Amino acid sequence: MGRCFASQHLLYIRLKQKARNKMKQTKDLKELEGKIGYTFKDKTLFKQALTHSSYANEHRHEGLKDNERLEFLGDAVLEIISSEYLFYNYPDMAEGEMTKLRASIVCEPTLALCTHEISLGSYLFLGKGRRADRRKKNRFYRI
Repeated sequence: MGRCFASQHLLYIRLKQKARNKMKQTKDLKELEGKIGYTFKDKTLFKQALTHSSYANEHRHEGLKDNERLEFLGDAVLEIISSEYLFYNYPDMAEGEMTKLRASIVCEPTLALCTHEISLGSYLFLGKGRRADRRKKNRFYRI
């Protein structure tokens, strides 16, 4: 009888913690929407865009999808938007120069700099290993 009660109590605590985490995630997503000035119609897609594959793998039972396919699409969108901008705003620039400039605009380090302003990294859903890596990296940069 005591063992059954203990396991039920543990299950209750886990469910309560899960509900608290879900509420915090919802609050965090609303906060991010406020920062970027856009409200997403499809909250599932919004969460997927912020979900790293390590988190999705750890939460397989929840049926979460990671952001890798969306990242592929987003890279293509950034390329076409920046290409159009360069094409129309620099009419005398040679194709090779535009290609180099576009590559510098849409490269990972440049985009990472853009995310710091809104602290995008703090909204990402990362697996335990990735979170530990981030903490190590943050400690290194504080030194």
